[in-house]
Amino acid sequence: MELVAQGVANIASPIFGGIPATGAIARTATNVRNGGRTPVAGLVHALTLLLITLFFGRWAGLIPMSVLAAILVVVSYHMADWRTFVSELRAPKSDVIVLDRASPTFLDLLASERQNQDGGPSPGAPG
Repeated sequence: MELVAQGVANIASPIFGGIPATGAIARTATNVRNGGRTPVAGLVHALTLLLITLFFGRWAGLIPMSVLAAILVVVSYHMADWRTFVSELRAPKSDVIVLDRASPTFLDLLASERQNQDGGPSPGAPG
């Protein structure tokens, strides 16, 4: 139920000037998949991250972004229901067009974020 509530919040947040966030969804889904059934699982996760940040933050900062990206790819692979994705590709072409039109937007956002991290202008920015 928490995932549904977070999904609704992500859909509604732009109406009020907010920015959708998905970090908690990934954490919750990973906790559930690994057997977490109570709010204590989220608390243990938060405390673990706090301890890592406090005591190992200096070394955690040395982890290359490519390694962190690989971890995110593995987590998202395990979270995804690939049968649904494949069935979407086999769906009528009018359904696939939505996926086709959403992909460039997503990739553009990723490129923009990378440019912002590098200190350069975002793609398509004036000047």
